[in-house]
Amino acid sequence: MSSGLAAISNWPGGRPVPSASESPVVLEATGTVIARLDGRSISTEATLSVRSLGAAFDRLTVRLPSDAELSPGKSNGTTVTPVASRNGQQAVEVRLPKKTAGPVEIRLSCRRNHDPVKNAAWCELAGFEVVGAARQWGTMAVAADGDWQVLWGEGREIRQIDPLPEALRRETNIVAGFEYAATPYSLPIKLAPRKTRIGVEPVYALSVERDRIRLDGRLTYTIRGAKVSTLDVAIPGWTLDEVGPESLVAVDGLSTTSDVVSIPLVRPTSGTIELQLRGASGYRGQGNLGGRAAAGAQGRRDRAGLVGRHGRR
Repeated sequence: MSSGLAAISNWPGGRPVPSASESPVVLEATGTVIARLDGRSISTEATLSVRSLGAAFDRLTVRLPSDAELSPGKSNGTTVTPVASRNGQQAVEVRLPKKTAGPVEIRLSCRRNHDPVKNAAWCELAGFEVVGAARQWGTMAVAADGDWQVLWGEGREIRQIDPLPEALRRETNIVAGFEYAATPYSLPIKLAPRKTRIGVEPVYALSVERDRIRLDGRLTYTIRGAKVSTLDVAIPGWTLDEVGPESLVAVDGLSTTSDVVSIPLVRPTSGTIELQLRGASGYRGQGNLGGRAAAGAQGRRDRAGLVGRHGRR
């Protein structure tokens, strides 16, 4: 836990030592933090509720997470000014419109570039320490794009919790929630590409006509892990006339190469989806329904001859 009084902080923006006749400023801070990871950057937002158990205050200093830079945001009547950084941590001075004992609500956001492919080192998520506060605690939620898996390092002064406070439950793509009991705390993470596993259940109906065989097919996919943007269907000997539904399939982007039909999806998708196929084969061609099947590098083989391809958003 941070020790000392906010009034005698040595950090830039700290205030002079009070005289013996003055009541000191003794800050207490509670944080609600959300960190969003998308494989390109880490964006973090914090809402800090700060009050003084002693004299009124009109300014305080906050350390941002490592290597992060302050993002523009609504001031709520406060003035936020970057001050000198130390050991890769930028700090900001927050000035209030007037002195108060609080509590006051301060909202800050920051961003840093982070490419987990180029930089596989551990990345520290902790931050938003109110410099010199006598007591600090709070909660943090970590949200990650579905294409990425979060690996957790050894934390300090922090523990995982479930469920999250209501203020954080509305956030999408939450992978974990935490509670910190003191600052500075530590929460190191790494991002790893999420593997995709695809399973499919095919159902075919054949109609034998005088000179051809008609095919109506239904393919029910279960896609786990990272989302896919294209599904490849290998059905040698068949000509596809229709692929749908249009709510899932970008029909204008259909293409065929060596008896493999590439089906582009309207948007990168995971979960359970169902596609419909219609096609035909010349009677003498005897279309082959037993094509090869490889549902992605990590998928299981399936007699439908299907391949899933990743899509980055």
